[in-house]
Amino acid sequence: MTKTVESREHPMPIVNIIKGCLFTDFLELSAGKNKARNCQQ
Repeated sequence: MTKTVESREHPMPIVNIIKGCLFTDFLELSAGKNKARNCQQ
């Protein structure tokens, strides 16, 4: 059931990760923070 819930919350995990990672990375870098690695967790 865990997979079903995750699938519902994240229908496109790859796109979500790429967008979230790049967007977060850009925002963090803009803010002068080095938390880009956090997105990989």
